[in-house]
Amino acid sequence: GVQLAGGWGDAECAICLSELADGERVRVLPACGHGFHGACVDGWLAARASCPTCRAPSRLSRAGEP
Repeated sequence: GVQLAGGWGDAECAICLSELADGERVRVLPACGHGFHGACVDGWLAARASCPTCRAPSRLSRAGEP
């Protein structure tokens, strides 16, 4: 799902290593709960079906998301 970053503390996107800023849209993988910038993780998931942080299998459905 997509959430707004807030309460993520000093979290960063494990793909681009930039901070997940408050109010920024973050895509959260349902299997593990790790969050990333949408553009970063979309490219990752196009090539691999796993979380970039923990390698948990991901079957993120983007249907119906804005």
